[in-house]
Amino acid sequence: MTYPIKRRLSVGLVLLAIIGMVAGLWPYARALFPEDRTREAVNDLLSPWYEIYRPEGDGPFPTVLLFHGCGGPQPEISRPRGEWLRDNGYVAILVDSFSGRNLTARRVCKGHALWGNERVVDVRAALSHVRQLPYVASDRLALLGYSHGGWTVLDALAYGADPVHGSDDEDAQALDGVRAVAAYYPYCGFPARFRSEWAMKQPTLVFLAGQDTVIDTAECVGVLDRYKANGYPLETRLFPAVEHVFDAPSAMNSYDLAAAKSAEVRLLTFLEDNLLK
Repeated sequence: MTYPIKRRLSVGLVLLAIIGMVAGLWPYARALFPEDRTREAVNDLLSPWYEIYRPEGDGPFPTVLLFHGCGGPQPEISRPRGEWLRDNGYVAILVDSFSGRNLTARRVCKGHALWGNERVVDVRAALSHVRQLPYVASDRLALLGYSHGGWTVLDALAYGADPVHGSDDEDAQALDGVRAVAAYYPYCGFPARFRSEWAMKQPTLVFLAGQDTVIDTAECVGVLDRYKANGYPLETRLFPAVEHVFDAPSAMNSYDLAAAKSAEVRLLTFLEDNLLK
């Protein structure tokens, strides 16, 4: 009569395992199964929060859309970036992905909400919005992302026109006018789409930190080198001795002036080559 007992134990263990797995995944439910939103609905969330820096004059000006990291739209970090682009002749549009969704940095940085592949719909919504602005040169656009935002802009290239995570928005013109994409220290792990496919081939520049304790730089190098070997117009710049957020003063206390200025010089040349020529 021991067999039924063993069977009940086995069933119980399986149930416990399932319960444990569900409990472990529960904090990620919003990220795994995000609310489906159209591009128009996402634009309604984003549009009250766009922060725009523009040069004097009527334009139209080449334009850069900036996507913040998982820490959110921190003014002390994002505003100097916008001002720097404006002072160099670009419209800079800071896209706040948090405020309209009532998200916190803690939830996003832990991966519990708004993965970068879901946030691609923010890229599409923001592009649709700025193309309508009279001072924006809609055929001279660039995407610039930092950390989580770097994952976002690279995944925008990976999806191309396909529906993205959390949206059935299929758009053959999704990246129309985008001539360049740049990312600082992007997350390159699962579930980033660009790890396995990359639909579009806009010139792309990626800055990496050799001492990064937030993302796996070696993993990024492996992924990006594979695409470079396959002929993608992709450039990586690795700064061996610096940490995550090396380009701006932040709570991480990882600002490296020399590396930050070197990256700025290369980014400015990259934008000039692709948006001004």
